[in-house]
Amino acid sequence: MADEAKGTEHLHHARPDDAAGRNPLAPPTQDLPFVLGAWCVSRLLVYGSILSSNASLPTALESWDASWILEIARTGYQNPPQAAFFPAFPEAVSFASRLVGSPLLVALFLNTFFSMAGSALLYRLARTQLPRHAARLAVLVLLFHPLSFYLTVPYTEALFFTASVGAFWLAESGSTVSAGLLGATAALTRNTGVLLALPLSSLGFRPVETKAEPPRNSWTRAAILAFFPLAGLAGYMLFTSIRFGDPLLLLHAQEHWRDHIQLSWPFAALFRDVGRWRAWVDHHLPLSLIGLVLAYRVWTRWPRAYGLLVAPPLLLSFSLSKLAITPRLHFVLFPLWLEAGAWLAEAPRWVQATVLGVAAALGVVLARSFAVGIWVD
Repeated sequence: MADEAKGTEHLHHARPDDAAGRNPLAPPTQDLPFVLGAWCVSRLLVYGSILSSNASLPTALESWDASWILEIARTGYQNPPQAAFFPAFPEAVSFASRLVGSPLLVALFLNTFFSMAGSALLYRLARTQLPRHAARLAVLVLLFHPLSFYLTVPYTEALFFTASVGAFWLAESGSTVSAGLLGATAALTRNTGVLLALPLSSLGFRPVETKAEPPRNSWTRAAILAFFPLAGLAGYMLFTSIRFGDPLLLLHAQEHWRDHIQLSWPFAALFRDVGRWRAWVDHHLPLSLIGLVLAYRVWTRWPRAYGLLVAPPLLLSFSLSKLAITPRLHFVLFPLWLEAGAWLAEAPRWVQATVLGVAAALGVVLARSFAVGIWVD
């Protein structure tokens, strides 16, 4: 496709370097120790930040959305506002807690696994587009992002991130049905998951060389990849229709938080906050602006599927009445961190160290704030 050719052409940092002569989708197992080491250090930093806050651990880890998710895991969907939280993660916690016991411990274990798997998948996907150093930086940007504690606490970020990266990885490698199933998982994890139908269907038109499945024409692959996220959303709508009599409850349930965040004109909140000096010292505005710049670079420099994954949810997040939730919505958009790794790789080492150090330091502050019950988004 013309768009795909254009995207690849502008991705000037994509080069085979040390991957020459082998399948670019082959797992770079020699770098997995680096990924696991970075993951361990970052998770120790997160847990250390939470434990050093002097908050009791159960209280620290059951704040805000986590309390809703764990309540659904314990008792199921009992009232309409709960339908704003999609079922994949709380149902997984509920199922496993019947065997293990504590939903909180199960949620922490699952997110430990998902965050580790997501980091490894991000690196493997990055190596299809980037040289080794840039791919490593992409993983470091993710793991030491100021909001990376959301990969650990009982929120849906870890599962959604892993499902979306995995869906891209499998679609790129030609495993169409498996990619679609992960796309459906993402659609059952949070309300923007259905938007994966756009980039996944775009990947269906890209040529692949694989023995993973029978050969299919591009239109068939695109249709299969688009079908699963749409089916995931349709399945959840069927559930809320049967349980509460409202197939659109996933939208109506948001009215419970209408006094806090609601739909607004695109970028209205951004323009308003740019003129407020206090917004510049708060993490919402700087992180939102960084996400916007990275999204523009993804759209103009990467294959079109990566831009399609970023653009719709980013536009939605900038169409809310407050920027408060915007950085967390951006956090799961993995092409941003692929581009961040590519961009940082072009900078001097001291700049790379400074960016990662500042991000980690801010992450410590935000994780401690979350642990003592301060709303962080």
